[in-house]
Amino acid sequence: MTHNRKHSFMPKDFFQFKQFGITQRLSAMKVGTDGVLLGAWAQLPDGGKSILDVGAGTGLIALCMAQRYPTTTITAIELDAPAAQEAQDNVNASPFANRIHVLCADFTRHNFTETFDLIVSNPPYFSSGILSPQSARAQARHASVSLSLDTLLRCARTCLAPSGRIALVLPALQVDELRIAALNNGLGLEELCYVYPQSNGKPQLMLCRLARLIELLPIQHFTQLTLCSSDEAYNRLVTPFYLD
Repeated sequence: MTHNRKHSFMPKDFFQFKQFGITQRLSAMKVGTDGVLLGAWAQLPDGGKSILDVGAGTGLIALCMAQRYPTTTITAIELDAPAAQEAQDNVNASPFANRIHVLCADFTRHNFTETFDLIVSNPPYFSSGILSPQSARAQARHASVSLSLDTLLRCARTCLAPSGRIALVLPALQVDELRIAALNNGLGLEELCYVYPQSNGKPQLMLCRLARLIELLPIQHFTQLTLCSSDEAYNRLVTPFYLD
């Protein structure tokens, strides 16, 4: 299956990427551009070996990270049991099954026995509004139902390696909320990449890299991407994953 990079994914039961496939019949939140971007953009710190994917859904981001970093081990934690099972099935069907462990558990309650060099998450986007009548979809989409940004960062910091990093994809409008939640949890913004749906529009998403405040360099990095085939930076990110 080919993919037009100018547009977001349309809901379908299966997507074929270059090195793995994603079945998404059970997971409430389907494959989307945001997840692909985070999986292609998040950077493992030098020497890092362990990655945690919080709210794994179909397993998309975990699989992207496994493809990019062949010597890592990855834990993908997902609260919703049907989604966790689907993620496990997708992992089992991939070339990376021996390096990804899918865990069906509540991230806010689980006691990890290890720390992680990189924690990635495509967290709930909406903190207000009408909840979906489907409880799984509401849980996946609404922070008020499952995981607020402040709670996500608080729990992530407890299992973050001393020089580890946290990478998120969020709506661009949440930048101030992100900064406040980060500071509340002893974290700071190291890199911010705004994602534009078109060259003359406003940013829709932001890719964010956070570090402990003591690890931050004096200069923060601010970059941008545009979701079109003429953006070289965007093409470099997604070419290893999308079929031509």
